[in-house]
Amino acid sequence: MIHPPFMGRLKDRLSTKNPDSCLSRTGVSTVQVVAILLVLLSMVPSTAPAQEIYFHYGTTRQTSPGDHSYAWGLTYLQGVGEYGAWSLTYLNEGHVTVHKRDGLAPQFWGRINMVDRRVSMAAGAGPYLYCDTRLSQGRSSYSDDHGVGAMFSLSATLYTESRLLLHVRSNWIRVPHSVNTSVTTIGVGYRIEQPSSPGPPRGRALPQNDRTTRNEIALLAGTSVLNEISHKHAAAESIEYRRGLGHHFDWTIGWLNEASHVSRTGPVTQFWVTCPFFDNHLSIGLGAGPYLAFDSYGNRDVTKANWLVSATAHYLPVHPQWSLRFTWSRVATDHNRDADVVLAGVGYCF
Repeated sequence: MIHPPFMGRLKDRLSTKNPDSCLSRTGVSTVQVVAILLVLLSMVPSTAPAQEIYFHYGTTRQTSPGDHSYAWGLTYLQGVGEYGAWSLTYLNEGHVTVHKRDGLAPQFWGRINMVDRRVSMAAGAGPYLYCDTRLSQGRSSYSDDHGVGAMFSLSATLYTESRLLLHVRSNWIRVPHSVNTSVTTIGVGYRIEQPSSPGPPRGRALPQNDRTTRNEIALLAGTSVLNEISHKHAAAESIEYRRGLGHHFDWTIGWLNEASHVSRTGPVTQFWVTCPFFDNHLSIGLGAGPYLAFDSYGNRDVTKANWLVSATAHYLPVHPQWSLRFTWSRVATDHNRDADVVLAGVGYCF
């Protein structure tokens, strides 16, 4: 898992075993995880004036045994009328006992606005789509497990005169094949559009006729980090072609190379749900698709059909034909070779 820069990297001084000696896998397939997430997102209409982004940080407590760790997350929230909202949260639960777990949680919220709409109290619930690097009790082997749990949340948000928000949130996470946790965080938020009235934006549907993305060719470079005991790093590069299919949908095809310690390369194709801001100068998106990887590990050379789940941000700074793109991806495998791939680069739009 990727950790925030100010925390530094938690190092495990443990010997790494061959992935073939790892624990057995549990949980539903990654195909089911991806399908649930994309169906939920594609059913939600966009309400452009009602967008908020939060960063939150706090603690994770494991229900049994009573271990605790740090937690941090990012949330995108969109209002639906006066009393509703939906959100998508990435949550990193830190390290509790023998678990290093993170995941995505799409949630629907009911909320009550008070104090002249400057304080919003909300309750939310939704599925928790997690990846868990689980160590053995002797910490000599590991497995990368995927599955679906549930997240139940309560939050309080203070709306200021500016676009900045203050946010407190508690989450209760229940997972059938992993540990149950409670996560409490505090954070700051930012309203994408300038508010026209106090309190949370109500949201209203806007006409959407144009594609968010034109044709784009991007060259990206960065790093790949294996989700295993020693967190091996490798250089990573990618070239991709992106085409907008509609106002909220993109498709990409490209090639990803993870060098040295990871030693994996192959073609990738993904479908994306996207959301534009600031007159299309900035957009964010979530995508998923197959990654046909030529994988070398141990004494083996194999071809594996993995899954790639990604988040991206696209920015047009000055020139309409040249853009900046940042992408974070999780490679989800069935043989304990999951990895985080972080890439940044330049795109040409036409």
